[in-house]
Amino acid sequence: PELIEDHAQKLALIEQAEANVKQAEAAIEVAQAESTSAQAMIAESEAAADRDQAAYNRWKSEAARVAELVKSGSLSQKVSDETLSQLHGADADRRQSAAKVRSATAAVQESKAHVDRAKADYVAAVARLKVAKADA
Repeated sequence: PELIEDHAQKLALIEQAEANVKQAEAAIEVAQAESTSAQAMIAESEAAADRDQAAYNRWKSEAARVAELVKSGSLSQKVSDETLSQLHGADADRRQSAAKVRSATAAVQESKAHVDRAKADYVAAVARLKVAKADA
């Protein structure tokens, strides 16, 4: 009876180790999907940064043009102040977009680490399965 129980326990350990291997395989797929998503976030944030840089360039040019018109008396200082406000807003958007690019880049690095960890967990799970089979 003890031998039967011992053998049943060893078979159960093998089943558990096999399940751990499957779970580790799934974790790799999840981590790889997260990595793909993080890489897409870089492209998205870079596009937003380009858009915000273009807006900044536009308002910078407009502010210079308006400043000349205010100097010549063709426009009021109020128009210049409003244009400078738009320029400052565009600058803030530009800096925010740059920060989002850095954040997305960091997320890619983090997701790559998750993939590496998932792969290492898989190797460990396979090793535990081999040990369980050897003990059976």
